[in-house]
Amino acid sequence: MVSPSSSPDCYAPIVANARRQVLAMPLAQVCAASGARLFPPSETRLEPSPTTQPALHLPVLDRELRMELTEGELAWPDGTAPGTDYALTSLHYLARAAGPLAGDALVRYAGLPGASAYAGAFEARAERPLAARLDQESERLIGAADALGTRRVDGLWEFRFFPHLPLVVRLAPAESPLPPACVILFPRRAGYLHHVEDLAVVGQLLAERLLELAAAGFR
Repeated sequence: MVSPSSSPDCYAPIVANARRQVLAMPLAQVCAASGARLFPPSETRLEPSPTTQPALHLPVLDRELRMELTEGELAWPDGTAPGTDYALTSLHYLARAAGPLAGDALVRYAGLPGASAYAGAFEARAERPLAARLDQESERLIGAADALGTRRVDGLWEFRFFPHLPLVVRLAPAESPLPPACVILFPRRAGYLHHVEDLAVVGQLLAERLLELAAAGFR
């Protein structure tokens, strides 16, 4: 499993093609299927006002990406461009989303169609780093999970990576003789809608965001 952020130049044509695909779609369809919002609200496609360019706003975990509707450029609220990993997964999500996915029929990454070849890399890059942090300082990681997601029951948190793409994470602190464990679960249907490589990157980005928040001192 290779993250787009590790070789952004190789992914530039893929990002450009994904951008063109989204821009060619009807805005109403994109918004309804993905949960993105159009600001300012407009029924027209590319009719910019003299002062305000319409743009799609896509929630991504606790942040929001803005996609302007002329060239399809993406930016975070502070104006910085997202990394290739966020850009590509967001554009593919906008193009392929088909409404809300239920957060109950869940599978591990290896259980998604076509994911078995990437399962070992996914576990190493997403689940094991979370388990290691859980072993070192469980209160900080659990505090980060509470800040970023919704606690469903003890040990399970639901995160809306994108509006219609929930991920569920199980965080189980060490309990003798069992070591700490972390499992990231995906809606089964996501494997039929989205590229399996994108879902791997989404899981890894979620893990990285949780670790970032934990390092910031949530407890």
